Amino acid sequence: MAKARQQGRQGNRPLSVTLLTWGVLLLGLANVWRAVALFRQSNLLLDLGVSLDPRLRMLVALTWALVFLSISLSIWRRWKVTRFLTPILLILYAAYQLGLVRFFSQTYKVNTNWQVDSGLHIAALIFTIWALNHKSARQYFD
Repeated sequence: MAKARQQGRQGNRPLSVTLLTWGVLLLGLANVWRAVALFRQSNLLLDLGVSLDPRLRMLVALTWALVFLSISLSIWRRWKVTRFLTPILLILYAAYQLGLVRFFSQTYKVNTNWQVDSGLHIAALIFTIWALNHKSARQYFD
């Protein structure tokens, strides 16, 4: 009986919610990857004298990884609060990413791509809001 109910839950999950769940999960895994890379390269980055301590960036990347992995799990489990929390967290993450590039980058080329980065973040935010709030998604979370 429980198995039939489990299959019923998976059967009526909208594709947009599934894609969003996978996207948020991949974003969390990317931050795990970033934290591992910063850990492995921290001695080199400290010797080079980078402007933002790589250990701090590693802790922030691990925090973002935990946040996005837990959000992907909560979307998968149909927690209603994730419909409102996910876009807010994506806005905060975009601000963090764009702030890193804007204030701690020393090359001109990186600083000129902020429009492209902003456009990608806005597109991801629009998709997220749509994926969590269209009719079948609202029915899925209710």
